Amino acid sequence: GLIGFATFTHDVPVPPVITWPLVAEEENVEQAVVSATDLVVAWEDVTQTLDGAPVTITGYEVIITKVEHTDPNGFSKPIFDVHVPADRNTLSVPAEFIEADTVYELEILALEVSGNQTITVGFFKTQAP
Repeated sequence: GLIGFATFTHDVPVPPVITWPLVAEEENVEQAVVSATDLVVAWEDVTQTLDGAPVTITGYEVIITKVEHTDPNGFSKPIFDVHVPADRNTLSVPAEFIEADTVYELEILALEVSGNQTITVGFFKTQAP
């Protein structure tokens, strides 16, 4: 038979705090309208676990997804998904990805050395042209 070993830790990082763009719950997205040009996502460094202990972050994952998309199969749904090194807390979003007057979901994950991760989710809308 197969024998496997897994290491489980309780080193669960605190969720990242998004500092830019403004984000809101999806139903309140009109309160989080930002420029469609020169978009940079920013967050605070995650330095501790949920119980306040130091944590080793190995990287962050930033996912931006266009909420409304008309492809019935979903294959062309615009999704920007990037892993960045742990020493980064900003990510420039290519102008080619962002559309004006559009609602996006923003997710930022903090990835911890033993494989634990936490996520913060918010929504923003880009200004009309």
